[in-house]
Formats: sequence, structure tokens, C-alpha cells
Amino acid sequence: KDGLADGGISSIVQDSSGFLWIGNENGLSRFDGHTFKIYRYNQLDTNSLRENRIRSLFIDAKKHLWIMTFHWLYLYHPEGEWFEHFGIERFTPDILTKICAEENGQIIITGRKALYKFDERQKKFSFFYQEGMASQPFGEYKKDEDGIEWICSGKGLLRYDPKTKKGTIIDSTLLVVDM
Repeated sequence: KDGLADGGISSIVQDSSGFLWIGNENGLSRFDGHTFKIYRYNQLDTNSLRENRIRSLFIDAKKHLWIMTFHWLYLYHPEGEWFEHFGIERFTPDILTKICAEENGQIIITGRKALYKFDERQKKFSFFYQEGMASQPFGEYKKDEDGIEWICSGKGLLRYDPKTKKGTIIDSTLLVVDM
């Protein structure tokens, strides 16, 4: 705890350099095995975080560290130790909940109203809709080895097959309902 930013921990990852990154309610902490370095919003630094409440951390296939707060997605640049930031509010007034996966150079993110993809090359958000999927809170997304997409939502567990474009909702009472 000594040196760690205050607040409950929301996410933790380890990067390819061995640093532990810890996201919590009051900033981002980097631990090198001996000491913590804290990253927080600084109104005088345009390359700092824009919000302190870290929601999710993610390491992509290129070993890049992604950080997410309620309204911002950040890409950390270790050379120079700065954050490139991308605001969801310019795209939609949603609150982001989790960075879930990476697919074809796009980061898949859940929100309280929808699923999103962020294209790193184009540096923009897009909606990630599957046919028949209504707007609702989403918590998690995984794709299995058969390409079936599993999505945790406010209505239960969604199973979506992109090949057949057919979805099934498995609700909390374990009833299966076709979408």
C-alpha cells in the first residue's frame, strides 16, 4: 500500500517490461518491484490522464498498455511516459465499463448502453452491434475457439454465432430465449 494511489483497485496487468500496472479510484500506479510511480490527471499537462478513476487495463498483442476511465480510452507511450487519449463523449454519451479483447487491430470495449470497437489505426470508436442485440448494459465479451461470441449483459448471457447471425439469450432464470 505504501506509495500506491488511494482507493479500491479495479484492474491490474503486467507489461512486457515486468512493470505491474494497477488501476484504482484515484489514479494509475506503476510498480517496478520496489517503488510505485503514480499517474493522475494534471490540468497543466495535455498528455496526462483526463480522469483519475481507472476502470480497466489491457495489454494488446503489440504489447501496448491501454487504460480506460468512464469517458476516455488511453494508449500509454513508454518513451516519454505520456498518454494518448480518445474520448467516447465525442462519439456517444455512454459510460465505458471494460476493455475486453482485441480483434483484427481493434479493441473491444463494453459500455453501459452498447458494445464498441476502437480502431487503433483510424483512432476512432464505432458501435459493435450484432443483429438482434438491443441497447443495454454490457459487462464482458469473449470469443471462443469456434468463433462464438459470449456477451454478459443486463438481460443475461448472450450467445451470438456470427456465421449464422443467430443469437440466444440465457437469462438469470436459465431460460433460453432466441433473439
